[in-house]
Amino acid sequence: MIADTTFLIDLEREQRKGRAGPASLWAKKNAAERLKIAWVTAGEFLAGFSDERRREAEEVLETYTILEADEAVRWNWSRLQRWTMQKGSLRGENDLWIAALARTQGEVVLSRDRPAFAGLPGVEWEDYSKA
Repeated sequence: MIADTTFLIDLEREQRKGRAGPASLWAKKNAAERLKIAWVTAGEFLAGFSDERRREAEEVLETYTILEADEAVRWNWSRLQRWTMQKGSLRGENDLWIAALARTQGEVVLSRDRPAFAGLPGVEWEDYSKA
């Protein structure tokens, strides 16, 4: 399963505030699941941290397997991009990278961002906020 940025941000905020929310409840229920993230997710997550909090941010990222884009992922991204253009259903570029990575790896995207992932061909997603 590949977590998108909303999951990481929600989980970090819930843990920092000491409040159970959808992300932490999903994580507790699925404690055996070793989540993966895309390299773009790591970058988006780091954007929310100052240089002074770098160590804290990197410790969070160490709990995930970070996946890079290879040729197959790049081709799947291009296919998804063409599909969204033809359908008039454009999505964020980073969301499409996450979707392309999941499609290539045969993984499910973990997100609550329905507009980003719902309906993309060959991409399965799970809404952690509904668990």
